[in-house]
Amino acid sequence: MSAVLAAFTHVEAVTSPISVTTFRANNGELITRSRSFTLTIAAKSSQGTIKTMRLGDSVSMALGTPQPYKTSVVYAFPSTATGRQVIAAEFQDSKGNYSGRINVTVQPTISIVGGIDTLLDFTVADVETPVESLVVTSSVSGVALPRGSVTIEGTGASRKLRMRPPVVTKPTPATISLTVTDGNRSRGTARVVVTVTP
Repeated sequence: MSAVLAAFTHVEAVTSPISVTTFRANNGELITRSRSFTLTIAAKSSQGTIKTMRLGDSVSMALGTPQPYKTSVVYAFPSTATGRQVIAAEFQDSKGNYSGRINVTVQPTISIVGGIDTLLDFTVADVETPVESLVVTSSVSGVALPRGSVTIEGTGASRKLRMRPPVVTKPTPATISLTVTDGNRSRGTARVVVTVTP
């Protein structure tokens, strides 16, 4: 299963002079459990220099042993990793202050074959507007799915996203944004990351 990176979040509320300004994987490129990837990290402390960090993930469920602070680290998920994964980090400065735990979530993607229509089921709902009146639109970023290659089908609660990807020569990612609008013009958006494969 391939995956792409979502934004990092603080998950432990601690008062600390340490701030983490960057924590991402491969600049948002595709990640798979079968290969390593690079974590880009930037942390600073108002009371000293960052000395050590500990990394972990949702497979091991624990942070590893302290290692010297680096701004670039090669990391790999265990082969048992499936679906959504979390990479966690904690930092310590030269004065002994800890950052609290920082998480970054890695989302699963969908792999589709170029030249073959693919359907993805999804549902919509609203507390005020009947589902038949909910309007769903889509937009695509990435060259893997050009304009007109994505359509929405259905009018009730159950809808379908039809993708007609072109033939590609190498795995190519794309992000589809689905926006649902109700009768009050309130909107909700969900994103689907796909990889078009040869």
